[in-house]
Amino acid sequence: MMKKFCLAISLLVLSICSAYAQKSTNLFVIGDDMVANTEVMDSTILGWGHFLSNNFASQVHVQNIAKKGASTRTLMVSGDWQTTLSQLKRGDVVMMHLGFNDANQKDTAAYSSVEAFENNLMLMIQNLQKQKVTPILCTPVAQHYFVDSTLVLRYGAYPEAVRRVAKRMEVTLIDVENLMVEWLNNLGALQAREYYLFAPEATHSFQLNEEGAQYVAKLITEQMVKHQVKPLYKHVK
Repeated sequence: MMKKFCLAISLLVLSICSAYAQKSTNLFVIGDDMVANTEVMDSTILGWGHFLSNNFASQVHVQNIAKKGASTRTLMVSGDWQTTLSQLKRGDVVMMHLGFNDANQKDTAAYSSVEAFENNLMLMIQNLQKQKVTPILCTPVAQHYFVDSTLVLRYGAYPEAVRRVAKRMEVTLIDVENLMVEWLNNLGALQAREYYLFAPEATHSFQLNEEGAQYVAKLITEQMVKHQVKPLYKHVK
């Protein structure tokens, strides 16, 4: 009888451990044109959010809800942010890649001043933390913008605002811009073109092609391992 009891306990423990090991995590990706899958004419441009799931085991469910034209302002005004919050549950992870459209003064619907952008990010993080959801901040994807063989950064003070917020709110920062600056400068202007989409006769581009998007997704995943973002880093392939 005692042996049967011990066996039953052992099987129960193994079952619990197995269930815990298989517990899944939702990773929501919120972002803009470089992250979203964007319909352009008769084709679809795949952002880096599309390829992120390729780097994780089945325990991580990546939900790319990024939208072309998204900014902190449009998310708040449109109600999309409240809709996202209603979908989240304790233990989820939300990665935010914003700043590209916030910085665009020509887009009056999306533009936010640096101060407003910073305040919006902090509010969004507070919303997530209140729901026991883990936030991750990303600086914007670097554009292919070379002048005299030198890469020029195009987002002004917005990436630094992301860095400040991450430090102030003590959340994980994945500094995509700085990672890409090193990579693109090593490649040089001509070779770096292979990772971007270019309009005819254009010399600059902000939109990654599929190869570029896959590479950025890989860079981001590597940073999750480096920073040991729980529980995601344990499930990186």
